[in-house]
Amino acid sequence: MVTVHPTDWEALELSRTSGDGNLELVDSPVDRAARRLWGVQVVPSVAVTPGTAFVLDPAAVAVRTDGAVETKWNESDGLFEKNETRARTETRANLDVYQPLGIVKASLAATP
Repeated sequence: MVTVHPTDWEALELSRTSGDGNLELVDSPVDRAARRLWGVQVVPSVAVTPGTAFVLDPAAVAVRTDGAVETKWNESDGLFEKNETRARTETRANLDVYQPLGIVKASLAATP
């Protein structure tokens, strides 16, 4: 999986070749609808700094939980008048890294 900032993904999708103005990725292995690049899932996220990408082997990490999810609802505090309700959901989770080299931070700097 590859994670990039949404503006970087948009720039990649809309990039044009110099000269003729045709889309560069028309004949390349990009599936815009499924957000895949060379068959690898691309996940745009504003949590990633523009100009940076993270390439992740799904076998390199796992999210482990205790299996308990607790949800508490609160409909007081004047929320009824506003037609609102509030919920808080909590769980205990841990990120396990099995293969540190399976996570790569990449720079998306333009090449001449």
